[in-house]
Amino acid sequence: MRYCPICKAKYRAEFRQCSDCLADLVDSLEVAETVKAVLLWEGLGLSKFVAIVAALRDANIPNRAKSAADPHTAYSFNPFARKLNMSWQVFVLETDYDKARNAAHSYL
Repeated sequence: MRYCPICKAKYRAEFRQCSDCLADLVDSLEVAETVKAVLLWEGLGLSKFVAIVAALRDANIPNRAKSAADPHTAYSFNPFARKLNMSWQVFVLETDYDKARNAAHSYL
Protein backbone atom coordinates (compact mmCIF):
# COMPACT_ATOMS: atom_id res chain seq x y z
CA MET A 1 0.00 0.00 0.00
CA ARG A 2 1.03 3.60 -0.57
CA TYR A 3 0.01 6.72 1.36
CA CYS A 4 -0.35 10.44 0.82
CA PRO A 5 2.01 12.38 3.09
CA ILE A 6 -0.47 15.27 3.37
CA CYS A 7 -3.91 13.70 3.87
CA LYS A 8 -2.70 10.18 4.79
CA ALA A 9 -5.11 8.55 2.30
CA LYS A 10 -4.32 4.94 1.38
CA TYR A 11 -3.74 3.88 -2.25
CA ARG A 12 -2.99 0.66 -4.08
CA ALA A 13 0.66 0.05 -4.92
CA GLU A 14 0.34 1.06 -8.59
CA PHE A 15 -0.66 4.65 -7.73
CA ARG A 16 2.05 7.32 -7.61
CA GLN A 17 0.20 10.54 -6.73
CA CYS A 18 -2.67 11.50 -4.40
CA SER A 19 -5.76 12.34 -6.44
CA ASP A 20 -6.79 15.08 -3.96
CA CYS A 21 -3.52 16.66 -2.80
CA LEU A 22 -1.38 15.89 -5.88
CA ALA A 23 1.45 14.86 -3.54
CA ASP A 24 3.79 12.03 -4.45
CA LEU A 25 2.84 8.94 -2.45
CA VAL A 26 5.15 7.23 0.04
CA ASP A 27 5.54 3.51 0.62
CA SER A 28 4.20 3.20 4.16
CA LEU A 29 1.90 4.88 6.66
CA GLU A 30 4.87 5.18 9.04
CA VAL A 31 6.72 7.30 6.47
CA ALA A 32 3.60 9.35 5.72
CA GLU A 33 3.13 10.11 9.40
CA THR A 34 6.70 11.40 9.74
CA VAL A 35 6.06 13.96 6.99
CA LYS A 36 4.53 17.11 8.41
CA ALA A 37 1.71 19.00 6.70
CA VAL A 38 1.29 22.58 7.94
CA LEU A 39 -1.50 25.11 7.71
CA LEU A 40 -0.79 27.71 5.04
CA TRP A 41 -4.08 29.60 5.29
CA GLU A 42 -7.42 29.49 7.06
CA GLY A 43 -10.32 31.84 6.54
CA LEU A 44 -13.96 32.42 5.71
CA GLY A 45 -13.62 33.80 2.18
CA LEU A 46 -14.42 31.27 -0.54
CA SER A 47 -12.97 33.45 -3.32
CA LYS A 48 -9.66 33.79 -1.46
CA PHE A 49 -9.63 30.04 -0.78
CA VAL A 50 -10.19 29.26 -4.48
CA ALA A 51 -7.48 31.75 -5.52
CA ILE A 52 -4.92 30.28 -3.11
CA VAL A 53 -5.61 26.70 -4.22
CA ALA A 54 -5.39 27.75 -7.88
CA ALA A 55 -2.07 29.54 -7.30
CA LEU A 56 -0.65 26.44 -5.59
CA ARG A 57 -1.88 24.15 -8.37
CA ASP A 58 -0.41 26.49 -11.02
CA ALA A 59 2.93 26.31 -9.18
CA ASN A 60 2.67 22.49 -8.90
CA ILE A 61 2.71 22.63 -5.10
CA PRO A 62 0.85 19.71 -3.51
CA ASN A 63 -1.81 20.86 -1.04
CA ARG A 64 -4.85 19.75 0.87
CA ALA A 65 -7.78 22.09 0.59
CA LYS A 66 -10.52 21.55 3.16
CA SER A 67 -13.82 23.12 3.98
CA ALA A 68 -15.96 22.53 7.01
CA ALA A 69 -18.89 24.02 8.83
CA ASP A 70 -18.59 24.51 12.56
CA PRO A 71 -21.47 22.37 13.87
CA HIS A 72 -22.09 24.85 16.69
CA THR A 73 -22.35 27.93 14.47
CA ALA A 74 -23.13 26.46 11.06
CA TYR A 75 -26.51 28.14 10.86
CA SER A 76 -27.09 31.56 12.33
CA PHE A 77 -30.49 32.06 13.89
CA ASN A 78 -32.55 34.21 11.59
CA PRO A 79 -36.21 33.42 11.00
CA PHE A 80 -35.95 34.66 7.40
CA ALA A 81 -32.71 33.05 6.27
CA ARG A 82 -30.35 30.24 7.10
CA LYS A 83 -26.76 31.08 6.34
CA LEU A 84 -24.07 28.41 6.33
CA ASN A 85 -20.86 29.60 8.00
CA MET A 86 -17.95 27.77 6.39
CA SER A 87 -14.31 27.80 7.30
CA TRP A 88 -11.69 27.03 4.68
CA GLN A 89 -8.19 25.63 5.19
CA VAL A 90 -5.20 24.97 2.96
CA PHE A 91 -2.38 22.68 4.10
CA VAL A 92 0.99 22.12 2.41
CA LEU A 93 4.02 19.99 3.16
CA GLU A 94 6.31 21.67 5.66
CA THR A 95 9.13 21.42 3.12
CA ASP A 96 7.00 23.35 0.59
CA TYR A 97 5.81 26.06 2.99
CA ASP A 98 8.11 28.89 1.82
CA LYS A 99 7.52 28.05 -1.84
CA ALA A 100 3.76 27.96 -1.19
CA ARG A 101 3.80 31.35 0.56
CA ASN A 102 5.64 32.82 -2.40
CA ALA A 103 3.23 31.28 -4.91
CA ALA A 104 0.14 32.52 -3.07
CA HIS A 105 1.60 35.70 -1.52
CA SER A 106 -0.89 38.09 -3.12
CA TYR A 107 -3.80 36.19 -1.53
CA LEU A 108 -2.40 35.61 1.98
